[in-house]
This record gives sequence, C-alpha cells and structure tokens, in this order.
Amino acid sequence: MLCTPSATTPASSSRPKKAHYAFTVKRNQKNLYEELRTLPWGEATAKFSDRTTGHGHLEARVVQALTVTNLGVDFSYAADVAKVVCHRTDTKAGKRSRETVCVITDLTSRQASPERVATILRTHWVIENRLHFARGTRLP
Repeated sequence: MLCTPSATTPASSSRPKKAHYAFTVKRNQKNLYEELRTLPWGEATAKFSDRTTGHGHLEARVVQALTVTNLGVDFSYAADVAKVVCHRTDTKAGKRSRETVCVITDLTSRQASPERVATILRTHWVIENRLHFARGTRLP
C-alpha cells in the first residue's frame, strides 16, 4: 500500500501539507476487491498498455482507469480507480501467469492517467525491493 494522508506540519500549521495515496487492492482483500472487480470496466476509455522484459520474464500490462464519481466506491477521498492486468511469461520455463490488481487513488484522472498509475506502481516496487537485502550481505 502506498498511503500518506494529508497532514499539517507543526512548523507550518497554517499551511496543510498535501500528500496523495495509491492503494493497491489484491484478491486477499475479498470484499473490496470484489466491489472493484464488478465496476463497469468495459466502459473505461482511459487505457494504457506496455511490454517489458527483465529478470527472465516477459510482462505485458494493461491499465484501465475509471473516475469514481457515482460508482458507489466507499473509500475515503477516492477519485479514481484503476485495474491492472499483468500477463507474465518466464522466458526459460515458458510458464505463464496472470495477475489482476486494482488501485484506488485520490488523484483525479487529470493527475493520474493510466500510464502514470503504471509508473506509480512500478516505482513502489523499486523502492520496496531496495528496502530488503539478502541475509549475510553488507549494507553500503
């Protein structure tokens, strides 16, 4: 989950500090995932797709976005919802997999195009992966 609520800093209490969130919803969050899965994705006009290779995988991602207005999504300050479908092929074994995740964000469609949502998710995993290191390795 990428989540930083808006806050007021003590040093500048007259100016609120604005931050945004992009909350990833996977199948293990059954109720919320089901609510998002049943949205009218066929009507989504905002779409982005890309293909990448690396680490022995071929990945194809399709990102669709919907504006939350009148969709009945019960999530604080939500403005946009995206669905990301990732098809992954292991280049050595030929094994294929598919994962679908949804993203809820307070960013509007002007602030977070489907392409930007894909970038936000990728950036999150880069940061996440850099936080962990293999046991026995030395930190720089």
